[in-house]
Amino acid sequence: MRSFKRERASGFRSPYQRIICLCGCDQSFRPKRSNQIYLNKRHADKAYYQNVKRPQRANQNLIEQKLSKNDNILAKYYNYYEGEIVICNLDPLMADGFDLSYFNGEKLIREEKFHLTYNYMVRFYLENDIDKAKIRKNDKA
Repeated sequence: MRSFKRERASGFRSPYQRIICLCGCDQSFRPKRSNQIYLNKRHADKAYYQNVKRPQRANQNLIEQKLSKNDNILAKYYNYYEGEIVICNLDPLMADGFDLSYFNGEKLIREEKFHLTYNYMVRFYLENDIDKAKIRKNDKA
């Protein structure tokens, strides 16, 4: 915290009143400009990365985790049943934590709508009142 004696000794007297830095450090200072809200650039950078960038990155990380988890669950069932196209019940997928709302995209193959993950495609359908999932490897073409 700057002392009043040092301000008077330097000869610089700001016409503005003392304000508190908005980065969260609670230091008070006299601004040199009318639009100065941070003590210096270091405090401005801290406020930017803590209040703007970190929440954006946190949300992006959450989405990527869910997409990766969905892909890992599909890989587990695809490798377990060993086939070009794997058909399984939806209930075990849901019990493993599969989230139906997180996919990378959609693809139409022979008028069947597949949801895309990183490495797999999955289609959900109803057969004899049982929810089923058709899983196949993503050809990336």
